[in-house]
Amino acid sequence: MSANILLNGRGLVECPRWHRGELWFADWTSGEIRVLEEANQSRLVLPVEAPPLSFDFSPKNDLFVVESGSSSLMRFDGKVLKEFATLGPGAWNEIVIDAAGRIYVNGPAITLVLPDGSTEKQVEGFQFPNGMALSADGLTLVCAESWPSG
Repeated sequence: MSANILLNGRGLVECPRWHRGELWFADWTSGEIRVLEEANQSRLVLPVEAPPLSFDFSPKNDLFVVESGSSSLMRFDGKVLKEFATLGPGAWNEIVIDAAGRIYVNGPAITLVLPDGSTEKQVEGFQFPNGMALSADGLTLVCAESWPSG
């Protein structure tokens, strides 16, 4: 088995997402959300301050973004990136959205953002939470802790 390189010349690529038949990704080096196209090309969707830079799509196809240094969860309406919810101080990183539109963001805590924009802290005390995923049934949230303390 051999690997096929689909795109060259990008920096630190993170947060791959399949959306409407396209592969979306965040390039932390350039601070961009992009879509893979054919012939070693990608299309810029949104410039965003990075790193970190993470995003996901709601069941209604809304694009939600966590950008560097922001204490807010942002929503992109296709034209403008606007604050959707206040996360509070700290280094916020990864995002995952469930089938009901509930948004989980990790940082100093895992914060649940409800579809109305209200927030609820779920778990606190992380040193460096990283990737997150939901189980296929949506009942289990998995969060990688890169540098756990004692």
